[in-house]
Amino acid sequence: MTLANGRVVVSFGGCNYLGLASHPAVVEAVRRGLDVFGLSATASRETTGNAAPHESLERELADFLHTERALLVPDGYIANIAACQSVAGLGVSVALIDEPRARQPRRRRPDRRAPDRAVRARVPRFARPGLARGSTRGRGRDDRRRLHRRWRTRAGRRAALRDRGRRLAAH
Repeated sequence: MTLANGRVVVSFGGCNYLGLASHPAVVEAVRRGLDVFGLSATASRETTGNAAPHESLERELADFLHTERALLVPDGYIANIAACQSVAGLGVSVALIDEPRARQPRRRRPDRRAPDRAVRARVPRFARPGLARGSTRGRGRDDRRRLHRRWRTRAGRRAALRDRGRRLAAH
């Protein structure tokens, strides 16, 4: 990608990090395709079905990659869904975790009058309602300390997880 100042960089911020959108061969193929297919696909492949260009490109990609088949998907989300479904079809369990989001507590209300203090504040890792017997909601700091002390022991962890499992099974 060429910036306004003329500097050439690789952009990983979108779907054109290989720079194919401005490659002369791709631009020429798009010009030829406009005469045959018009300006828009009118809907996704999942909605309107396969077209000859889809299958042709998949065959060419498979040949290029020296593999039996290739599958084109519209974006990374659909690629992940397709991969999970193909693995799950083999009887394998699949779990997708958005790790940065998983580490954050469910509720955190920073003090807007003191943003520097809110940034430095330590959030207890396991002080969430429903993790151990009872709830930490409304009981304040002492209950969180009790929960942390309990979690530090192996028996306490087993009990906390067992209690949580019972509550989940009851729902």
